Amino acid sequence: LNASVSKGQEKGLYTTIGGSLGANHYRYTLDNNNSSVPQLGFGGNLGLQYFFSKHWGLGTGLGIAYYNSKGTYANSWENDSKHYLFKGMYDDDFRYLFGEDYRDYDLRLGLKDWKESQQGYFFEIPLMLMYQTKWGTSQSWGMYAGLGGKIQLPVFSQTYSVKKGSELSVAGYYPKPDLVLPDPAGPDVSWHGYGTNSEITYKGDMDIKTSFALSGKLGLIKTLTPRLDFIFGVYMDYGLSNIKDGNKTPEAYLINPENNTKTIHPAAYVGDHLQYNGYINSHPVDKVNLMALGGEIGLRIKLGKVKKEKKIEEQPVIREIKPIKPSYTLRVLDSLTKKPLSTQVDIVCRTCTDLDNQTVYSSNTNAVTTNLYPENKYDATITKTGFPSYSTQFVTTSGENEITLLIPLHPSISGTVKNNKNNLLPDVNIKITDLASKNYDAQTNREGYFIVPSVDAGTHYYVIASKAGYASDTVQLDIPSDPDKLQPSYVALKLNSEGITLNPLKKMMISALVLFDLDKFDLGPNAKKEIDAIVTMLNENPEIQVSVEGHTDARGSAAYNKKLSQERADGVKNYMVEQGITSNRIKSTGYGFSRLLNRCKPGVKCSEEEHQENRRVEFIFTEK
Repeated sequence: LNASVSKGQEKGLYTTIGGSLGANHYRYTLDNNNSSVPQLGFGGNLGLQYFFSKHWGLGTGLGIAYYNSKGTYANSWENDSKHYLFKGMYDDDFRYLFGEDYRDYDLRLGLKDWKESQQGYFFEIPLMLMYQTKWGTSQSWGMYAGLGGKIQLPVFSQTYSVKKGSELSVAGYYPKPDLVLPDPAGPDVSWHGYGTNSEITYKGDMDIKTSFALSGKLGLIKTLTPRLDFIFGVYMDYGLSNIKDGNKTPEAYLINPENNTKTIHPAAYVGDHLQYNGYINSHPVDKVNLMALGGEIGLRIKLGKVKKEKKIEEQPVIREIKPIKPSYTLRVLDSLTKKPLSTQVDIVCRTCTDLDNQTVYSSNTNAVTTNLYPENKYDATITKTGFPSYSTQFVTTSGENEITLLIPLHPSISGTVKNNKNNLLPDVNIKITDLASKNYDAQTNREGYFIVPSVDAGTHYYVIASKAGYASDTVQLDIPSDPDKLQPSYVALKLNSEGITLNPLKKMMISALVLFDLDKFDLGPNAKKEIDAIVTMLNENPEIQVSVEGHTDARGSAAYNKKLSQERADGVKNYMVEQGITSNRIKSTGYGFSRLLNRCKPGVKCSEEEHQENRRVEFIFTEK
């Protein structure tokens, strides 16, 4: 095989032709931080570049550029420190009215809301250090950059114009005795030609000096042919010198009898031939520089001989022969019964040089055949509908073409718990056990529902539900081992297809030692926790009433123990009322030691444990 490579980046001489478009403008700053506003400008150029090495060269040429900008002088003329001042003016009337001190005055002029635009053309002669580079085997794309200086020579049509609405203000100032007209507090006299004029529209030619600027450019090169390149990029010119000069239009006057309708004196009295200079009347502007920023496009042509394309012999591509993937027989078996299963098997090779991901489907009757790379480790994710997915690994060998994957099937157990009034019970403790080594715990939610997502197959389970204040209930479940009979989920139901039901206790007994300190009847934090469980049960079963019975051991007088047991029963009742149980549902009675549970009558010697058995509080539950 052979191929041609373009030699798109060489030493030698090039000519360029191009155009530019951007913000080419006169840059200056006015009072109160007002500045000129760039307008759209354009240009064209014919250039010459010589590259004395593969990357570096010099560039020059000749171009013409159009510059365009606007300036707005928004300052009030009264605060303008650069107003026009004409001394030694003459006023007859004030001399006759107020004496010789009022004969001589100064004429002051100022600008307000002045809008002026400038346009002009410049010949441009650049001198730049150039850099270029190209990329890739074909060298068809590259970039260029240039940095240097530029001489900008003003040519035809360097003009300015004042927009209608710009305002000229005029005032007279008398040094003696320091009087400014017009003055609302001053004498009632005529304006003598003073006032404002907003109908002025000046136009004229500007005297512009040569500009010296820093210049830079950056862009891309696209090779079209071995001799022709297309270039496009951005440029920036920064003027270093002040181009401000005089004015070519001496007939542009600020004020005279023709442009001030209030004038009643000859021109000599009010400032005839006061010349306008452009650039916001020149006075607010100290320095003007050229500034340009924009984009450029063009063509670059290689002069002289062009090196012929070089043909490069390409070596034949030697491709690595991939290893053969032999056929493997894949079986998925239940780990308990060793029966085949119908599953989806997602296989990912972690050690193969070539990515090997695939999905196969096993059957409960026939093995599945697939092609795998030998001597590699595979991850397998096995999914059977309804059951949790199972992950395992296997290693392929060259000599053994059968793969067996064993997976355990784990069904779920769920159910609901209600009371005997068919109301769903939350916070019921659920224990699922085989009474040997397998135990799972859960709790019902606010809807009385629970679920254990993964239990073992082939097991006889007891589902035990318990809650304080209720008699516990148990449901038995047989989970088969045969995968053909095994279901993904089982619901805990009794033989009559009902869920688990908890009946409120008929009687509940709590040791007085749990509820009260010795010889005390007030409840501590632990006692309240025990009673809160009974309060919850009563709230869940509003038809149930409770009798709170207090009991003591036989030590001490009968009267003392009777009183203590009543106070303890009342203490429990009062707390239950505070928790929201109405008092008519609670009866409290103290029995002292009249209802002993064992032989420990008065005078009988008993152990502390036997006496403790008699110290208790009993809760008797009945329906209304």
